[in-house]
Amino acid sequence: MTATSPTDIYQASLDAMASMFFSGDMSRLQDLISVPLTIHMADGSLQIERLEDVVFMLSEQRDNLLNLGTTEYHRICVDARYLDPAATQISGRHKTYVMRGATYLLEPFICEMDLTKDAALWRVSLLRCNMNNSDYTVIGTRTLERLRSGRRI
Repeated sequence: MTATSPTDIYQASLDAMASMFFSGDMSRLQDLISVPLTIHMADGSLQIERLEDVVFMLSEQRDNLLNLGTTEYHRICVDARYLDPAATQISGRHKTYVMRGATYLLEPFICEMDLTKDAALWRVSLLRCNMNNSDYTVIGTRTLERLRSGRRI
């Protein structure tokens, strides 16, 4: 059965991305990302223009989480809604759990994500996390160095 409610689509997207992310399947994960990708954290924002830079960032984020000892990474939809009558855009919120076994490595936190339907795929176009990048490293130091060195835009 194909998901049709915005909440079901949003959760299915979260689940697919988390599975690809933690298995290291960046080639499939990149198909679910739209560029430019805008990321807003409590302590700053960044727009990444090139897909290869997004993949680099995600690989670094995965490495950082594994180095923390992360064994469980869950993102659970809180709410989601269509943004347009054609049902091609969804905005939603989810709670993120980063854990080692049953122990929180970070306190659970809320993020927001916008999805846009492109052909048969729902792609992420925007991510907002209500925490500092310095506390939950989405945009790692190697990624920032890469973007500053001119491999951006």
